[in-house]
Amino acid sequence: MVHFSAVIWCTFHLLFAKIINRCKVNNDRKSIKRALSPYAQDGSKAVLESGWNWGLLYDMFSDCDLEVKVAHPLKVKAIAEAKIKTDKISADILAHLLRADLMPECYVRGKSSQ
Repeated sequence: MVHFSAVIWCTFHLLFAKIINRCKVNNDRKSIKRALSPYAQDGSKAVLESGWNWGLLYDMFSDCDLEVKVAHPLKVKAIAEAKIKTDKISADILAHLLRADLMPECYVRGKSSQ
């Protein structure tokens, strides 16, 4: 989840199907790249909630060799219809949807056509 001052995400272990870490990172390039470095080049995947700066985050995550998907905001009913909406819950839901290969995603144009 993206805010003006921070990015909130969770790390999900695919084999054990559970959340293993949650973190809040300052919303600047250096902090985000430092936080992503343990996941670079190990086949990790990431899902972003569509928001005001998803494009910048998409590029940063992609630069760290993560497979990145952007959740389609109108089709992620698990979040849209939730009675309690927090960033922590939204991040957990997106991680579970990505793990189960049920996450509806937005089309993201390549850098050459942006």
